[in-house]
Amino acid sequence: MLNSETLEVAIGMVLLFLLMSLICTAIKEWIEALLKWRAMDLERAMRNLLDDPDGKTTQLLYSHPIIYSLFQGRYDAAQLRSSWLTMGTGADKHMRLGARRNLPSYIPTAHFATAFIDLVARGPTTPGAGATAPAAPGPLTIDLLRRQAALLPEHLSRTVIAGIDYANGDIAKVRRAVEQWFDGAMDRASGWYKRRTQALLFVVGLLAAVVLNVDALHILHRMTADKRFRDVVVSHAAAAAAPAAAGGGLDTIAQARGELDAVTMPIGWE
Repeated sequence: MLNSETLEVAIGMVLLFLLMSLICTAIKEWIEALLKWRAMDLERAMRNLLDDPDGKTTQLLYSHPIIYSLFQGRYDAAQLRSSWLTMGTGADKHMRLGARRNLPSYIPTAHFATAFIDLVARGPTTPGAGATAPAAPGPLTIDLLRRQAALLPEHLSRTVIAGIDYANGDIAKVRRAVEQWFDGAMDRASGWYKRRTQALLFVVGLLAAVVLNVDALHILHRMTADKRFRDVVVSHAAAAAAPAAAGGGLDTIAQARGELDAVTMPIGWE
């Protein structure tokens, strides 16, 4: 099919690594869906953003109707636990698994900005209770926001008032400042997620290589020496589409494993 032996071997090795990467990615996604790490990182980032280690202010924000509509159940700050990474010092906490299963994995920037500004200006709400805490009446204005922000803890008060000063009387600019503040915190949460993903993929890839007995050097030698095997692999790579990752989970793993078996890839312990 192809005249270049080197190119054919390269195609075969790319197919091998592609299918193995699909298997590892599907396993990683299954683990993360089971442990709800995205929701845990988002919740932790929100508490860092609000300077709220005990989760009390975060609970008020999660209870705002705009945020509350994004998930099922309730946010309960009492379910926070000290992380084992801090050896019980309480310097950092995470929401325990059972309590974070229904928490949102993503909050749109616009939703956060609207809910946060409304929470500052008009006070907290209690979902499902049909009642609100005493809130400042009237339309949302810069003066109202400044007065209410002065009553907040110092960290939040300085943040809101700095945004008001920057806005020069324009509530839309205050909103943009809050959105930028939130996006900065989400960038940090993305960093946590990426580092964990890299570590998890390394471990999953290592375990998958051991369990499936994937010896890349042996496969490379086999494709170099066995033209018939090489032709089968190259023909399959040219004719068959790689498994779609959109299926996710066990379906993707089974499909990728089937592709490896279809080209009689020399892997496994038999």
